[in-house]
Amino acid sequence: MTAAEAARRDAVVRITDAAHPGQHYYVLTVLSALIAAFGLLANSTAVVIGAMIVAPLMGPIMGLALGLASGNRKLAESSLLAEALGAGLCLLIA
Repeated sequence: MTAAEAARRDAVVRITDAAHPGQHYYVLTVLSALIAAFGLLANSTAVVIGAMIVAPLMGPIMGLALGLASGNRKLAESSLLAEALGAGLCLLIA
């Protein structure tokens, strides 16, 4: 196996792992929603941007992209579900 193949395999594993939500995902989603809500109440753009940095919603987005690009329907569906759950949780909290 070449270094490029190993790097690609490692990237696929990391993206696949990030696409499946766990306790860490939900805790960070709740924290980012609370930070964003406080930022909106305080009319602070910097705090809202900080909430976007904390939000872990990019993992499922990358998983969805990888699933669609590689034809892995199961990964795409689970990533889409994780993204919907995360966004729904943010809306519920805010």
